[in-house]
Amino acid sequence: MEYQSVTFTAYMGATIVALLLTIVYAFQRFARQKTWILAGASVSHSVCLGIIAFTTTQSGNHQSLISLVEFLHFNAWIFFIGLYIRSDLERPDLPKSLNILFSIGWVIGLVGIFLTLNIDINTLSIYIIFSLALAVNSLVVVEQLYRYAADNIRQIKLICMCLAALFLFDIYLFTHALIFKGIDPLLWQSRAAVSIVSCLFMSLGGLLLHQQKERTARLTLSRPIVFYSTSLFVVGCIVILLSLGGYYVKLYGGSWGTVFTHWY
Repeated sequence: MEYQSVTFTAYMGATIVALLLTIVYAFQRFARQKTWILAGASVSHSVCLGIIAFTTTQSGNHQSLISLVEFLHFNAWIFFIGLYIRSDLERPDLPKSLNILFSIGWVIGLVGIFLTLNIDINTLSIYIIFSLALAVNSLVVVEQLYRYAADNIRQIKLICMCLAALFLFDIYLFTHALIFKGIDPLLWQSRAAVSIVSCLFMSLGGLLLHQQKERTARLTLSRPIVFYSTSLFVVGCIVILLSLGGYYVKLYGGSWGTVFTHWY
C-alpha cells in the first residue's frame, strides 16, 4: 500500500471522528451544556483534517492551502476556548493577561498567512515555524481552560487532557521538522492517529460525563464506571481494527507509521 493511500485513510478516519465530536457538541446545545460552544472549534478541526486528506490524493504542491487551514484551525481552538472561559466566568471581561494570550494566536496566524501569500520564500518553513508557535500558544490556552473552568467538571478535565495530547504531539512534530528541516512522513501519519484517539475520548466524555458546575464535588459510581468500561471496550475495538489493518498493510506492503508498528 502506498504512502499516500495510508495517509489518506488515516486523515479521512480522523475527519470522520472529528465530525462525530462536532455532532456530540451540537447535541449538547439542546442539552444545555456549555461545552456546545466548542462545536465551532471541532468543525474547524474537521475541515482541516479533511483538506489534508484531500490534498494527499491530488498532484501538485498544496503547502500554501494546508498552511492557511492549519493557522485558522489553531486559532479556532483558541477563540472558542476563550468563549467558553468567558461564559463560565459569567462576565464579558477577562484579565488583561488572558486577553493578550488569546490575541497572540491571531497575530501569529495573520502574519503567517501574509507571509504565505505574499512572500516568495519556502512556504514549508513558514508553515513549520508558525504552526509550532501556534501549537505552543494553544497548549497554554488549554492550561488556562483547566485553571479557570475545570473545577469539579469531569468533561472539561477530559477535554483539557485530550487537547493537551493533540497540541503536545504537534509541538513534537513541528520541533522535529524544524530541527531536521522537513516533516517526517511517519510522524505526519501518526498525527492523524493522535487526533482519532483524542476526538474519540472527547466524544465519549461529551456523551457520558454530563455534569453541571453547580453540582457538588461528590462523585457517584455509575457514570465513571460507564465511561471507563465503555472507553476500554472502544479501545479494544480500535486495537482489533488496527490489528486487522496491520495484517492487510503487511500483506500488500507498506507501513502504518511509527505509532502502529510497535503494536504489531
